[in-house]
Amino acid sequence: MVLVVFSNLNDSIVLYICKLHTKADTSFYKTANANLTGTRMGQILVSIGLCMPLAVYMIHGFVKNVPLELEECACIDGASKVRTYFSIVLPLLKPILTTVVVLDTLATWNDIITNQLIVGGNARAMNIQNSLYMQFSAQTADWEHALPGIVMSMIPSLIFFVVMQKHIVGGITAGAVKG
Repeated sequence: MVLVVFSNLNDSIVLYICKLHTKADTSFYKTANANLTGTRMGQILVSIGLCMPLAVYMIHGFVKNVPLELEECACIDGASKVRTYFSIVLPLLKPILTTVVVLDTLATWNDIITNQLIVGGNARAMNIQNSLYMQFSAQTADWEHALPGIVMSMIPSLIFFVVMQKHIVGGITAGAVKG
């Protein structure tokens, strides 16, 4: 139901939301005050806050191009707002939702710096990329353990891309054709 709210936003509110969430340096201080530093929950909340502006911006731009006549026709046919959303609006949003999921998932998976700021040295809350980063320092380089870990960290991204490839291409072509 959040996307219905996005369709009613005007440009100034969306820009305000984007501006509000792009201050990454204040995210650390907010998690430190809430005792979320060194926890996975802190990392999840900061990642959501950092990924939200792009998602709102992309979805808002796509929703503005969805014709209102389709929703009006469903209303005339007797469909409720919930049924209109799930039967008409949501299938039209599938390409942009897939694109946002892919971009945000890969950005979160590959984000090392934010994880280091929030999680710090807590080994139980680290992701695999941070654990690999800790294998190297100015004095040592543990390639024997790092290279298998690098391959293991690539496998989920590759599987995710292979599964979502059909939807990615569909989202790109849906956004490219006007008319």
